[in-house]
Amino acid sequence: MGEQLRLDCNLDISSMTLAEIRDYLQGRQHIPEPVRRRLEADDRRGSKKLLQSHNRRRQKQKRRRRHLNQLKKYENELREQGIKLIAGLDEAGCGALAGPVMAGAIILPAGSRITGVDDCKKLTPGRREELARRLKEEALAWNTGEAGVSEIDNLGITSATSLAMFRAADGLTPEPERLLVDGHPELPELDFPIEGVAGGDGCVYSIAAASILAKVCRDRKMDRLAENFPGYAFAEHRGYGTPAHRREVSRRGQTPLHRRDFSFNKRGQLSLLTQ
Repeated sequence: MGEQLRLDCNLDISSMTLAEIRDYLQGRQHIPEPVRRRLEADDRRGSKKLLQSHNRRRQKQKRRRRHLNQLKKYENELREQGIKLIAGLDEAGCGALAGPVMAGAIILPAGSRITGVDDCKKLTPGRREELARRLKEEALAWNTGEAGVSEIDNLGITSATSLAMFRAADGLTPEPERLLVDGHPELPELDFPIEGVAGGDGCVYSIAAASILAKVCRDRKMDRLAENFPGYAFAEHRGYGTPAHRREVSRRGQTPLHRRDFSFNKRGQLSLLTQ
């Protein structure tokens, strides 16, 4: 480490190409102060831009680490109390106009620290897919649950969402010692303690992880169902009430995937049907 620092401090920035400077910066979390001063003093605009880019990247990494520490804080407090197997639970699709509601449940090891885990709504589809893969690889247990359109129509969206959540949590093996749930849903009886956390998908690590599993699972399901209903673009809006979705319903009519809780008038405007 000392030898590497000595070599870094002796770098002659002025003799390096911009490509060499870029490669040097990409491989380092920390830039020795002498090197930083030489980069700042370099006459080339390109070297200054590379340093600025490195600084922005470092700040972004610091913010992610701080956020990850915050996400882990409550679970760490529970583990200090002797609660080791902690599960997160969340849903996806509750606010959609079509398609099932899905839930994800996951138990992660105490040392899990996957950078980027967050409320699924803040992530791009590609990032969610990558994180879901890594979460499943690390998980001690994970499961998903579903309530279909017919169950949503018969039970109402609130009860159907609770049913999907129950199915996801009930399938966990081993059973958690504490189940942390986004919000405060009314769940059917489970054999382990349940704790609701308001806004949990944005402030508790395992709930955020569960939100990613639920969203990825539901998106994949809607992509498959979209093949049966060409023209409705379910693979794009995933059943949510986008303007394009409403226009297609007003033009083509509703499908078996559309929930009876909602209706569309001739202008594609949405209204909620009371049961």
